[in-house]
Amino acid sequence: MSLLIAVMTGIGLMAADAENIFITGDAIEKGWTFSNPEDTRLVQQPDGLYKWSGKMTKEGRFRFLTQQKWYPTYTTAEASHQTVSQGTYPITYDVTARAGEPSFRIGASGEYTITIDLEAMTMNINLDKADENEKLHIYLTGDAAPCGWTTGNAIELTDLGDNRYTWTGDLTKQNDGRFRFLTGKTWYPTYTTTLPEHELVKAGVYALTYYETGPKGEPSFKVEVPGNYTIDLDINAMTMTLTLNSAIEEKHLYLLGNATTGADLTDGEAIPAQELHLTGENIYEWKGDLYDTTDSGNRAWFVLSPDPESGVTYTCRLDMAGDEEVFPGETYDLFERNSEEQPDNRFYPSVQGNYSFMVDTRLMTMTVNRNKSELYLVGGSVTGGNAPWAFNSDYLAKMTETDPLVFEWTGFLHATTADGKTAKFKFLTSSSAWAGFVNGGGEDTTVAYDSTYPLLDSTKPGSGDFQFIVPADGMYRLVVDTRALTLTVTDGTSGTITTEAENGVGMRIDSRTLSFTGADAAGITVYDISGRIVASSAMAEGSLNLPAAGIYVVRINETATKIAVK
Repeated sequence: MSLLIAVMTGIGLMAADAENIFITGDAIEKGWTFSNPEDTRLVQQPDGLYKWSGKMTKEGRFRFLTQQKWYPTYTTAEASHQTVSQGTYPITYDVTARAGEPSFRIGASGEYTITIDLEAMTMNINLDKADENEKLHIYLTGDAAPCGWTTGNAIELTDLGDNRYTWTGDLTKQNDGRFRFLTGKTWYPTYTTTLPEHELVKAGVYALTYYETGPKGEPSFKVEVPGNYTIDLDINAMTMTLTLNSAIEEKHLYLLGNATTGADLTDGEAIPAQELHLTGENIYEWKGDLYDTTDSGNRAWFVLSPDPESGVTYTCRLDMAGDEEVFPGETYDLFERNSEEQPDNRFYPSVQGNYSFMVDTRLMTMTVNRNKSELYLVGGSVTGGNAPWAFNSDYLAKMTETDPLVFEWTGFLHATTADGKTAKFKFLTSSSAWAGFVNGGGEDTTVAYDSTYPLLDSTKPGSGDFQFIVPADGMYRLVVDTRALTLTVTDGTSGTITTEAENGVGMRIDSRTLSFTGADAAGITVYDISGRIVASSAMAEGSLNLPAAGIYVVRINETATKIAVK
C-alpha cells in the first residue's frame, strides 16, 4: 500500500509540474476561443516538450493560452504578426496584451505538427502534409543556375509528392556560384543553408533551413564542383541531396589590364584581373566599367588571358605596329601571344563607360558593346512602403549621371516604412536586375549629412547586402562615385530635385521657394501633409512661395514628389 501511495504521489507531482498549454486562433478549426477544448491541448512529451498536430489554414493567426482567458499567452517575440510555415521560431510569454496583440500567422494551408520548448522558449512548426488545393511550389534561383538571380525566371522544381521536389540541370561557378530556393516569385520565404554564411557544396546531403525573411548576408549554397546535378529536396526531413551526374570541365578567361580600374600600375604590382563567365561552349561574357585613361592621364589598356600566371594572352593582330583602339558595337579578332619575342600589343578603350564583352574562344573573336550608364536608388527609404523591393517606377528612383560614372539624386527619403519598420536603401545598375552597389561598412549604416561612405559591388563574392538608413524623414542629396566606390550624403533642402526629369520639368528648392524650369508648360500643384492645396500654377518657368516650413507633396502632371521645407 505504501508503495502504491508513493507511486500515486509521484504521478500527482508530475501532473502538477506539467503546464496546460492550448492553441487558439482562426488558423485552426476551433477558432479564437479561451474555453480550451481538449483537442487544442499541447500534450507534454517524455522529453518535456509540448506537441500538437492538426489542420491549419493559410493567413490564419494563432497563439497559445495557459488558462481560460486571453492572457497570459505564449506568442511570437516579434512586434507584429509573424508569418511561419516551417522551422523554429522564438516565443515570448506575455502576461498582458502588447500593442497589436501579435500572433503567429500560417503561410500555407496544410497539416502541421507544432512543438513548444519552454526551456529554450522556441516553437518548432513542421508542415506534415500540404493542402492538396494549395500545394507548396519551390523554385531554384542563383548565379549557379541557368536562370541567374531572378524571381520572374526562377526555375520550378518538380513536385514528387509527400513534400519532395527534384530538378536536374547544370550548376556552375558563375560569379560566386551561389543558389537557394524560393517558395514563390519573391525573394522570401526561402529554403537555404543552415549556416550563418554561404555553404560550399558538392555531391552529398545537406541540411535545409526556412527563412520567412532574410538574415544578414542572405546565406546561400555555393557550388564547389561545377557540373550537371540532380537536386532532391525533402521538406519533411529538411534536407537537400545533390547527385553529381557529370562534372563540367572548368575553363577560365580573364580580362587583364588597368582599364578595369583606371589606376596607374607600380613596378612589381600585379595586373588587375576580371574573370569572364563561361555561359556556353567556348563562350565567355563580362560586364563592367572600363576607363580610357589612368589617374595620371596615361592610356589605359587591356588584354585577355586563360591564365594570368601563364604569360599567354589573347590580343590584337601580332603583325600590327602597336595597340588597337576598341570602339563600342564592333567585333575584333583575337590572336594568341605566347612568346616574349612577339609584339606586346594591347587593346585600349576609345571612351570610358560601362561595357559588355562576349568572347568566343573557338572563333577567337571579341564583341564589345558600351552599355547605357544608369544607377537607381531602391528600398523602403524611397517610398516608405511595406514591400519596397521591386522593379518599377514606384520603387526605383533614377539618379542623374553628372560626370562619367558619377551619379546624383536629390529628394525625400523615409526613415521608416508604413508598418513602422526601419527603411533602408541601396543602389542598382539597372531597373531590371539586382546587381548594383551595397554598403561597404560591414553592417547597415545610418547616414549623416556631409559624410562619405564606402560602397561595394554587390556582384562580387563576400559583398553581402548591407544597406543605408536615414536618421529622419527629409530631403537628402546623394552622390555616388562608382569609380571611387563612395556615397556622399549632404542636406537636400537646397538644390535641384532630379526626380522629375522624365516630365521635362526641373524643380529646385531654396528655403521656402520652389523654382521650376521646363520646355513645356506643366500643371503644378503643391499639397500640405494633410492633403490641402497650398499652391497651384500652370507654367513652364517660374516659382512658388510656400507658406511655412514642413512636409509638402509636389505634383507635376502625373508624378508626385515629397519634399521637406525648412
